Amino acid sequence: MARLITHGSVGHYQRPLVGIAHLRSRPCGYCETPFRLSELENQLSLKMVLQLDRHLQRRGRALEWLRRVDRSVVAVAQLLKTLPVCHSCYSLYT
Repeated sequence: MARLITHGSVGHYQRPLVGIAHLRSRPCGYCETPFRLSELENQLSLKMVLQLDRHLQRRGRALEWLRRVDRSVVAVAQLLKTLPVCHSCYSLYT
């Protein structure tokens, strides 16, 4: 099942990884779509991820992964943890 990744008015389909490629993949730290490790070359901190979540929610975006975690239970030290993200999600933040 292909998953439509949309950012703004631009959208593209991400082909699901199968077989050996799936073993060498990792989910994007933001949209949680599996990518090859070589495609996750950008990083966002957890604080940046939560800021992006809040920004998209304020703009009225109803994305399934925005209902991920209660921000009040995140430890301050965890906010600095970096997550590998795909190019599209990194572009959303920048």
